[in-house]
Amino acid sequence: MGKDENALIRLWREKRGVSRRGNIITVAGGSPKAGIDVAAYAAAIVLAGAAAFFPIKGMMVLFPGAPLAVVIMTVAIETAELVTAGWLARRWRVTALVWRIALVRLVAGLAVINSTGVYAQLVAAQVGERGAATSAIERQDASLTARTEVAAHTVADVERRLGQIDSIIEQAVKHGRTVNALTTRRDIAKLGADWRI
Repeated sequence: MGKDENALIRLWREKRGVSRRGNIITVAGGSPKAGIDVAAYAAAIVLAGAAAFFPIKGMMVLFPGAPLAVVIMTVAIETAELVTAGWLARRWRVTALVWRIALVRLVAGLAVINSTGVYAQLVAAQVGERGAATSAIERQDASLTARTEVAAHTVADVERRLGQIDSIIEQAVKHGRTVNALTTRRDIAKLGADWRI
């Protein structure tokens, strides 16, 4: 910095408009208000939380045997991804090329793992509802089929019994026992309630 720049900074410092810390010079009023910063951070946290919810839920769908371990692992993956990306963004210029490449590949790998969880959650949401609806319809269909078969067997049994009764009445009429045939018919009419399906 030249002499003129130092004098200008001293003048601004006296008026408390400028502060200097190392090579960083901050001008008062030149940065956004604190409220906007808080809103931006809050929005980023809500967005990151929503983005983390789907991979966590999806990994639980993929690995239902150990839900607590899956949640811990997925939270660790999400945290590592966010922290590494933030650290790398802040120190990009001072980090060696080989480390930049390694860290970018690590974050990309973690993003692929998270996208697998998101995909599993979306598939579960799509197929789960359809599967439940299909299962309910199949159960109802099986129940109705079973009832139909029971009713068909009952009808067949009643028809067999009616055939036997008709045969008995026919034999009685053949042998000239019309009174017995009529009595049998009347008795059957009285017992009609027993022959209902």
